[in-house]
Amino acid sequence: MLRPKSKGGSAMMARLASCRSGVVSVEAALLFPVLIALVMGVMEFGLLIFTYSAMQSATREASRQVAVNFATPDEVPEVIAQRMPGWTRGATEIDVAESNPGDPENNVITVTVTMPAGEATPVPFFTAMADAWDLRTEVVMKQELPL
Repeated sequence: MLRPKSKGGSAMMARLASCRSGVVSVEAALLFPVLIALVMGVMEFGLLIFTYSAMQSATREASRQVAVNFATPDEVPEVIAQRMPGWTRGATEIDVAESNPGDPENNVITVTVTMPAGEATPVPFFTAMADAWDLRTEVVMKQELPL
């Protein structure tokens, strides 16, 4: 291919524009940060869902143990801590309330667990950049009569 020879920078710009070496490197440099952010976001979202599911299950189990008189309200934090993922230890705020502790026929147990979203995942990629928000679950059960 013959290129016209001209004076100035236009010939050099035309030659640079037609040069294809290094295009793959430039495209990779532009796309890799986007792909890494996408993968990290999917991992973080999956871990958030996993932690929230574990939190719901632990709260339900702890409130059930109190409702059937297998545990006392003071033992609820330990029951919940045993069932939570290791990276969330110490990040949960647990509140246990009883409507009428002296009367098992009318006692309603409410267990509420709250955790900052940034503490709910070991990979705080996007949650570290977002505003503070919490994961929260609450279970309400009526106490069963003792045997």
